Amino acid sequence: MIQDKALWEHFEAEQARREGVDFERNLKVVEVLYREARALGAFRAPMPSPPDLEAELLIARVIRSVPDLAVRDGLRTKFSEAP
Repeated sequence: MIQDKALWEHFEAEQARREGVDFERNLKVVEVLYREARALGAFRAPMPSPPDLEAELLIARVIRSVPDLAVRDGLRTKFSEAP
């Protein structure tokens, strides 16, 4: 058990300063921990995206590209901005 918390924190800070950050190593550690957690049943496999997701996104883009007729005609709706 750590008895001198200040000494330990100083040690950790110095260690981090000397070693620096190794992004690649840290990412590998996270990947290994994630695989281990999945193997132990802590996480389920990620859900695949719906097969029609791309079609839904295309429809949404088309709808958003059409000018708001209520704004053009000077009408105010809940979703339109003032003319």
